[in-house]
Amino acid sequence: MSQDVDGFLVDDAPKRCRNCQRALPAKAKYCDQCGQKDYTGRIKLRTILMEVLETIFNIENKTFKTLGALFIPGKLTIEFFKGKHETYFRPLRLFLIMAILHFAVIAFVVNNATEEELEDQRLESYREALTNDFLVQLDTIGEKLLPHFDDKTKRVERAIDSIEVTIQSNLTDSIPLPHVTFLDNGTLSITEIKIAYKDVFTMSISDIPETYELDNFWSKFTVQQGIKVARHMDSLVSFAVGNLTWMILLMMPTLAFILLLLYARRDYYYVEHLIFSFHYHAFAFLIVSPAYLLVNVWPIGIAFAFGIILIYLFIAMKRIYKQSILKTSLKF
Repeated sequence: MSQDVDGFLVDDAPKRCRNCQRALPAKAKYCDQCGQKDYTGRIKLRTILMEVLETIFNIENKTFKTLGALFIPGKLTIEFFKGKHETYFRPLRLFLIMAILHFAVIAFVVNNATEEELEDQRLESYREALTNDFLVQLDTIGEKLLPHFDDKTKRVERAIDSIEVTIQSNLTDSIPLPHVTFLDNGTLSITEIKIAYKDVFTMSISDIPETYELDNFWSKFTVQQGIKVARHMDSLVSFAVGNLTWMILLMMPTLAFILLLLYARRDYYYVEHLIFSFHYHAFAFLIVSPAYLLVNVWPIGIAFAFGIILIYLFIAMKRIYKQSILKTSLKF
């Protein structure tokens, strides 16, 4: 028979934490080593729901603390500098969460409408490419037919000309794309090169440079990328939104370096400027996202949101770097 000795069950199978196997007192509800609640291994639905509600509505939860501090300019960064690293979400984690939510909102708001518009544009370009090809064939057919008619009869020629003029009235025959060249003095020149619609949609992308005599890497690259965009406009927005998060993430080190230069005389490490960049942009994403959601009912909301984040930035810079209003204004 089991005996209770100093709060522990003493028998062949002592009570242990199912997570870390630490011996537990008989009446222990939580493990004093890993913190896991003492379950039998089978959990009722009511237990899970209670834990979810407790996590969401617990005012002491880290999520609420982090969001509350985020709305006070500079507070999260100052608290982090004081060594309070576990009270709030880590800077990089907070930034990534806010960035992902922000771009999910952008995708939700603009993706469908914009993609439909771009797809219509792509189909229109494709239609023009086919129409131009038809005009070429029509002209060839006309040249073959005219010799079989009386020279005095101009009806066929006028009919063919009339058809061509009617079709061409609202038709362009090429797409302008950037053409990059390096001049003899070493400077970069960017001009336009027109690629026929037919070639854009029918010719192999690898054959375009030779056909249009593109003689340098950058010219080939820009023209080929332009053709890819023309062919796949329907997926352009999804591609762009999907990569914006990583683009902005890569921008953070650059912005932190700019702050390092601006505050070169202050006793701050580079990583501290980086942390401030993460916190500031997390707030920016949090404020701008609702403005995008309400853009149809409150068009000036985006401008209002950007005004808020600019004021926030100024106050945060003033509080964190502790310089005069004049110096902060110049660096802002």
